[in-house]
Amino acid sequence: MSRKNNPDRSDVPNSIVVGVVILLLVIFVPIVRPMPALPTHLPPVRYDAMAIERSALAGAGRPTPAFVDEAYTLLLRAIGERQLEGVGPLQREFAAFMYDFAGEDIRARQAVRQRYLREFLRARRERRPHPLLGVARRHRLLAPESPPWLSDAMVIAWFDMRWEMLAARDSATGDAPALDRLLQRLPPEERRALAAWIVASECDAILGAPAGASFTPRHLEGCASVRREFVGLAYEMDHSYPLDEARGTIEVLLARGFEQLARALTDDDQRAGARAGARDAYDRASGYFTRLLAQAPSRRIRRFQAGVLAAATD
Repeated sequence: MSRKNNPDRSDVPNSIVVGVVILLLVIFVPIVRPMPALPTHLPPVRYDAMAIERSALAGAGRPTPAFVDEAYTLLLRAIGERQLEGVGPLQREFAAFMYDFAGEDIRARQAVRQRYLREFLRARRERRPHPLLGVARRHRLLAPESPPWLSDAMVIAWFDMRWEMLAARDSATGDAPALDRLLQRLPPEERRALAAWIVASECDAILGAPAGASFTPRHLEGCASVRREFVGLAYEMDHSYPLDEARGTIEVLLARGFEQLARALTDDDQRAGARAGARDAYDRASGYFTRLLAQAPSRRIRRFQAGVLAAATD
């Protein structure tokens, strides 16, 4: 009997049917079970670069007494020559002089800082020596080491934060200045730009370490701590910032750092410690992504969660 006269037989070749089935599986199976993936970048932070650059160029800055300028010059010289023993006393002296001159008046301090900022930017533009340019280079803020996404606004925010660290009253008493107090002395848009730089940077840039440097657990934890601080700041300034996703991503990056360290270590106990650090970080990441899935399920976060679980069991 011919196929034409047999209603129970299909005119579609078996090879086509198999092909259609495979295509449907390729399309729909990933929807049911997302492919595992690990986040590699923190969510970006929005900021107004033009507003920061305009502010840096506005006004002439506030003149300072000669003794303040002299103390600042001596401090910069010690920083430029990396005189580690001399930086501390000179920093305390400069901070004390600045407090005597401007106190805690944020506007007065900004006016003074603006004049020093212009000197820094002029030296950067004209490629003239400036001690803080050496520090900026270690943080990948100068070409050719700087990343393509780096903006002048980020550099301005970095300088202002660095200057406030040098001029903080806590430094005059020998104490480490509190980060939240330093940030309050920066304009809000600069805080956003600083957070944008931190979340986009690699650990070596954040810590000012040589490219490709070997990190210890203390370095890895230090980098993660800075990132946690600034994603929290990003959320405080903009509640639409995906804080839990950022926190989960930080833990994934920390875990990957511990895994890389474990592969490089030869001591069994140290290697075991690094692997334990990676597992702990993956556990924290899983907690953040689990909470996100309970609040607002998405295929992307499911992939991250699957990736974390797969990595934690390797």
